[in-house]
Amino acid sequence: MSCYPARRIVLVLVCSLPFLLVLGCGPSRGQWTSSQASHVPVLPEEAEPWTFGAMEGRIIETPHYRIYTTVQDALLLEKLPILLETAYQQYLAFLPQAQDDEEPLEIYLFGRRSEWESYTRQNMGASAESYLKIRAGGYSYNGISVAYLLDRYSTFGVLAHEGFHQFANSRLVHRIPAWMEEGLACNFEAHFWRAGKPDFAPDLNEFRIKALQQALRRDSLFPLSEILTMDAGQAVALPAEKTATFYAQSWALTRFLQEGRRGKYRPAFRQMLSDAADGANLYSQDRAVEIFESYFQQDLGSIGDDFVFFARYLADRKIGPGMQVYLVRAGQVPATTRITAEQIEQTKPQRIDRPGEQDALIIRIEEQPQSDKPD
Repeated sequence: MSCYPARRIVLVLVCSLPFLLVLGCGPSRGQWTSSQASHVPVLPEEAEPWTFGAMEGRIIETPHYRIYTTVQDALLLEKLPILLETAYQQYLAFLPQAQDDEEPLEIYLFGRRSEWESYTRQNMGASAESYLKIRAGGYSYNGISVAYLLDRYSTFGVLAHEGFHQFANSRLVHRIPAWMEEGLACNFEAHFWRAGKPDFAPDLNEFRIKALQQALRRDSLFPLSEILTMDAGQAVALPAEKTATFYAQSWALTRFLQEGRRGKYRPAFRQMLSDAADGANLYSQDRAVEIFESYFQQDLGSIGDDFVFFARYLADRKIGPGMQVYLVRAGQVPATTRITAEQIEQTKPQRIDRPGEQDALIIRIEEQPQSDKPD
């Protein structure tokens, strides 16, 4: 399940040419890679007709998805198969032994919230009222994702988030802990488009960063012993600010286990993911702390201290008033311009509404001094 804000700015840290994403300048298992795979988009006019009630729509098929949609935005529909197939390959990068089933995953993407509400009432039974409380976003159940049109960027983010839930639900033998599943799903929300393909920017998810900042200011992060045992259903039943903290902290925890203490925890986290993909059952609310400590071979208190330190660092990696950033125009010879954060809004339409352009803008934050980075 994901609740999404209105349109946001996409911020991306860049290594060096060619541009690769945050976890390093070379791909490996469980890391983010630049989207170089070739995908064949399904053009809207080629799709099979479909109707929902009185609404005319279409069915778009890709190698791993069957998308039922009443959306009429031609550019969004052209880019959607590319986004989903790219995300699917990233899901496999985290869970490489997962079953790459030939059965396509189903998505229902409605052009209006009213259609989404009708579908939910018709198909979700007693759970419908809970899902209808989602103010902007989507949900997944039994391997099916259901969402409705927001702006393009947010719609893509919702579908990529829910896509991970679909993947985990359909391709893994056992469910994985809620903090892991929701945290990894949040990794796919922030993205940008370059040369017609999406790249995901997990460390620069503004929506989750804001919630993390607020939780740190209120000193209201969950103790690790609590968040490890929580179920997503318990989290969404909490007051709104606590629910936001759960999602942001789960996202930050998955980032910490990959990047904290210069990758100290990364091998054990990759082993957890590998075991889950191999069929191990990691889900147990009663034994959650025991399972976690068995992988990291360290008591939860010291891991918790490291996490809070990293969370503060992650929350500070943002664009703020007066901060200097670089705008890098893609091309054979990138043109770099240094601007202030106040000028960023002027570039938003170029980066969001025209995702396929070759000169899409990439924003790079200036590196912090080495002494300010966590060990």
